[in-house]
Amino acid sequence: MGADGAFKKAAKVHRRTHKERAQPEERAKRGAGLLEKHKDYVVRARNYNEKQRRLKTLMEKARFRNPDEFYFKMVNSRTKASHHASKHATDQALANTSPAVACLKAHHTRTACTREGRARGPSRSTWTP
Repeated sequence: MGADGAFKKAAKVHRRTHKERAQPEERAKRGAGLLEKHKDYVVRARNYNEKQRRLKTLMEKARFRNPDEFYFKMVNSRTKASHHASKHATDQALANTSPAVACLKAHHTRTACTREGRARGPSRSTWTP
């Protein structure tokens, strides 16, 4: 940083920060609402552009989707209040999260893990009982 850089830095010290003016009082009297400030515009513009980007990617996915693609779950399920719900009572019964069902699910996962371990064979650890 030469002498030029030091002078530039010193000149920046006394600069005032930009402040936006207050809302005009006459607007409040008329009930016209608030004027949009620059920082409000920036937030609104970023939000708008983010939504447009998301819509663009969704439209692109829809354009490239395979019309011949089919899964039976497409027929056997529906949306209820923006959540997927199964038409079959058995699926809904399995989705129940009562404590007994949670215990059975946990037991099932532990059993599956031990079966996987047996299928792989004995462990190769050096420790023996």
